[in-house]
Amino acid sequence: MESAANKPSDRTVLVVDDEEDIRELYALILEKLGYTTLLSSTSDEAIRLYRHSLESGTPINIVILDLNIPADRGGKEIATILRELDPQARLIVSSGDTTAVEMTHYAEHGFNGALEKTFDRENIKRTLEQTLA
Repeated sequence: MESAANKPSDRTVLVVDDEEDIRELYALILEKLGYTTLLSSTSDEAIRLYRHSLESGTPINIVILDLNIPADRGGKEIATILRELDPQARLIVSSGDTTAVEMTHYAEHGFNGALEKTFDRENIKRTLEQTLA
């Protein structure tokens, strides 16, 4: 039996993507899976939200980071900053480019998992569970 602290409803996921439709699609799926979601379109906002979560004691359990954010820091750069704030941060890279080295070798690039932007609900669920394990 799961403890209450391990249920998705007690978990918060921050989605960082420059495309509103992508953020909203992730939010829809994550909320149906029972997660609380926060959405960010910029690196500065994402870093601010994560820093606030640490200061307030209300953790962000997982951050899903778009690999490429035009005219802003990309997922890899944001991940580096979040790791400096919290070495235990759980970070998932997300991209439509499944051949990107950060997707195929995500652990070597500071990520705990990778999500292809196919929005397969079961794959998202499995990746989140593996990242939280």
